Amino acid sequence: MVNLTVRRSLVGILVVSMFMVFSCNRKGNEDKFEFITEEMSDRLDLDAHQQEQLKQLKNRLLNSVKSEVHSPAGLMDVVINELEQDTVDEAHLKSRLDEKLAEAEEIGSVFLSSFVEFHGMLTPEQRIKLVKELGKLKKYHNRFCRHDNN
Repeated sequence: MVNLTVRRSLVGILVVSMFMVFSCNRKGNEDKFEFITEEMSDRLDLDAHQQEQLKQLKNRLLNSVKSEVHSPAGLMDVVINELEQDTVDEAHLKSRLDEKLAEAEEIGSVFLSSFVEFHGMLTPEQRIKLVKELGKLKKYHNRFCRHDNN
């Protein structure tokens, strides 16, 4: 009995956590992507050809994210519907979760191929600059973390 309760609690926590991960506010992605590409162009001194390639990569990533935007009956609606029921349909929740994970995997695949292509278009000097910039960014993002391996 306790094992079943713990299992249900973990499934519930997992579903809510996955909802939070996959339901991020996607408004303004164009602006974020545009800002990032402009900063990269400026900081890495990209030439016109590289800027055009970067723009194409940005558009590919943006289209991937747009194509995977939540359907009107998103995960939150499913969770709310399940909470209103007397029993939870675990198979239905699992299938919806699997759909969201597949969407995330597709976006990750597009990102990975774009990353490889971006790496290939940079000169060695630009890669060194990029590593330095990412090092600064890492320090900024980890400023409140207390990990030993910063």
